[in-house]
Amino acid sequence: MKIIDLRSTLIDLFPVDSLDFTSLMLNSFSNAIIQKYGCSKLNIPSSSGNIGLVFSLGKFEIEGKTKVIDRIVIEERRIIVTIGGSSDDARILMKDLLSLIASFETRHEVRPIIPVIEIDESQSTVELAIDFHRLLAGSISANIPEVLGSLTNVAPPSMRAAITPSVLRFKIRYLGENEDLRKHSISMSDKYVSIEAREGIGIDARIFFASAPVKSDSLLELLRYFENGA
Repeated sequence: MKIIDLRSTLIDLFPVDSLDFTSLMLNSFSNAIIQKYGCSKLNIPSSSGNIGLVFSLGKFEIEGKTKVIDRIVIEERRIIVTIGGSSDDARILMKDLLSLIASFETRHEVRPIIPVIEIDESQSTVELAIDFHRLLAGSISANIPEVLGSLTNVAPPSMRAAITPSVLRFKIRYLGENEDLRKHSISMSDKYVSIEAREGIGIDARIFFASAPVKSDSLLELLRYFENGA
């Protein structure tokens, strides 16, 4: 397996009123983020639609190496960081960011900011020594290209359609109840594990994009297992 790119996201969810959010909405805080990480502030809503701050494309040094910050999102009860690197790198960035946020506390003395839960997400572009077609071998799904071609003309006249598998996807549902999450009115939405052929590259290049709601080392270990077994 050859790793082409690795990006890790850490999502921290907090109890109500953990962050001095009014203070964070002042220009002085945004300026501190821009100065510290070299980010640009984006005048767009966060992906959740909640009121918050969104910063993009900064830099952060970890053990003498410069890491690219993809995005920092700060909402009233949620902070998201995405970094070009491992989940450990994302945790180092989050710890540094929380220290900065705590320094802008105006309601009381500075205190540690402790999340209710931390959620990891990872994505990687990799080259894998696998034949994606083999994943469907022996299953009814393997017949879909042939059956579809027999039912209709998929391509315009004088052209032909190449129908190939491109995505392997699994849904993760979180069952049962967690007492800490229930007390803080936090619910876990469904997430996905996916491995797909990289867009814009032929499937024979064996370049894949993979993502999962796990730490980066777990995702990479899954991909190694996937490659060895395919």
